[in-house]
Amino acid sequence: MPLSQQTRQAIGFGAPIPGQSLTTPPKNMPFEQPAQFTDPEKAMEYLMGQLTSQQFMPQLLQMMEAKMPIEAITRSLLFTGFASGKWTVDTAMLIYKPLMLALIAIAHRAGLKDAMIVMPKAVTDKKLADLKNYMTAQEFKMHNSLQEMNQPTIAPEPPPQSGGQGFMRRA
Repeated sequence: MPLSQQTRQAIGFGAPIPGQSLTTPPKNMPFEQPAQFTDPEKAMEYLMGQLTSQQFMPQLLQMMEAKMPIEAITRSLLFTGFASGKWTVDTAMLIYKPLMLALIAIAHRAGLKDAMIVMPKAVTDKKLADLKNYMTAQEFKMHNSLQEMNQPTIAPEPPPQSGGQGFMRRA
């Protein structure tokens, strides 16, 4: 369903101006500051404390029951922690596997036998095929534009002189 003109305008006005991020002072974002957790073990302790709390455990189990892949949950948690300045990308990569295993253990302990671990192969294969088709199309466009650039240009013939009877004739 295409978006209405009013919706497109509203979306456009809410977007940042290109280059706007370059006008804010550096080190303004949480992930640009020193991370709260530099030790992967401390980061895992923090995460497990959050996930097993009475506030978040029901939400976590609902996501798993709704067939949201544990891999997607793991990536979301790690990215959110990075964006909020809890850990660096390096620490997130170090705790990726332990966090995934912990989430699998939580699903198993909760009796969720049908919990999805990773994205279905059909979805990932489709995304790879789409990416391959896109890259092939981009290479084709680039190849055509390079050929057009290498074509010798023929100077256009000058328009015939009309003897001063044109739109802007001399007085």
